[in-house]
Amino acid sequence: MRMRKKKNGAARLAACAHLLRACPAEPIASSVTDFDRAGEMCLEVGCGKGGFACGMAAKYPERNFYAMERVSDVMVLAAERAEREAAERPDNLRFLLGGAKDLPLYFAPDSLSVIYLNFSDPWPKKGYAKRRLTHRDFLRIYFRLLRMGGELRLKTDNAALFAFTQEEL
Repeated sequence: MRMRKKKNGAARLAACAHLLRACPAEPIASSVTDFDRAGEMCLEVGCGKGGFACGMAAKYPERNFYAMERVSDVMVLAAERAEREAAERPDNLRFLLGGAKDLPLYFAPDSLSVIYLNFSDPWPKKGYAKRRLTHRDFLRIYFRLLRMGGELRLKTDNAALFAFTQEEL
């Protein structure tokens, strides 16, 4: 389903600018860069409206979370949600506006503890396989960014995407 354009989206996103992380000059190797404290760095790719990221940030205050979304109108909703729920969690969540192919620009190799892929778009047409977040090109990126012992966690309700992911792995 396509997200409708949000009224005053740019202004609304600017109001949450302190939660947004611009692409750094050097990839992030430590969470001290953004959070002024050390801790495991976790990433959700395709955060949608931000429910999972906000919930995990509240549940695990000792970890630092990044949530990436490529659609700015969706990012507005996620950032506003994080803003509303800020009193319920520590300052351990930042948002990245971009696509998964841009991850090496944001994170240094071996820097992430966990990468979450929650209910990603299955891109069901055969010709769209390279767009799936579990395509081998994306998996190579994820595995470079994960530290030794790091985890890639996938949730899907799409049997075809699950089968595709098993083959890619």
